[in-house]
Amino acid sequence: MADSVVDAPPAESSGPDEPDSAVEAAIAAVYRPFAAAGVEIGEEIEAGVLHTLRAGLERHADAVAAVGLRAAPPEDPDERLERIVEYRRVLMTDLLGPLALEIQGRAPGSVIARRLTETLDDSSDAIRALLEEVDVPWTEDALRPHPSDGRGRRLRRVVARLVSRARHAGRTRPLPLRAVARRHFHSALLPVVESAGHEAVFRWARWTQALADAWIGWADAHLVMVVRAGRKGPA
Repeated sequence: MADSVVDAPPAESSGPDEPDSAVEAAIAAVYRPFAAAGVEIGEEIEAGVLHTLRAGLERHADAVAAVGLRAAPPEDPDERLERIVEYRRVLMTDLLGPLALEIQGRAPGSVIARRLTETLDDSSDAIRALLEEVDVPWTEDALRPHPSDGRGRRLRRVVARLVSRARHAGRTRPLPLRAVARRHFHSALLPVVESAGHEAVFRWARWTQALADAWIGWADAHLVMVVRAGRKGPA
């Protein structure tokens, strides 16, 4: 998860006295906590389970080489058994044990769920910090028909063009800034975050299960052979 879970909003483009800019500022406040959230989640997973896995695999490779059963196993049975015991110790204490603890304590899915919940809380705090209302000027196109307008809204626009102050561009009107941001949070941002978060959690859950299955398969195929080799000695 190197990229952000939610894309950052477009940069604010105009002054605070223009309605588009006021709305952009409100929406930017909603998105701002997510600007680095995806990268930070990836860094936490990298520093946790992935780092533990890589370090354990390196230690495991050293232990396999030290056992010497693949290349030049010792002829002395006691020395051979001693190396097998040491290999099993390294396997449990330096690889499987730390990896299991890391997955139990900081599983990638848990990291994602926790960090996204924290970021949503930060987004809500940013909305609460906005002004409840700001005065913005009416624009020339304030009452023009919009493709997304329903029949009722189109009719209200027609009436408003006849009687509304919006006919006089430049006059100000109150804009419920905090309500606009809150509406965007619930209608646009929250569904995206929930969908992306669930997908990421399930993807990492599958990765964790695949890792466990791989180790079980490896143990079934190789661990018994290693122990037998330790008992029988070189061919």
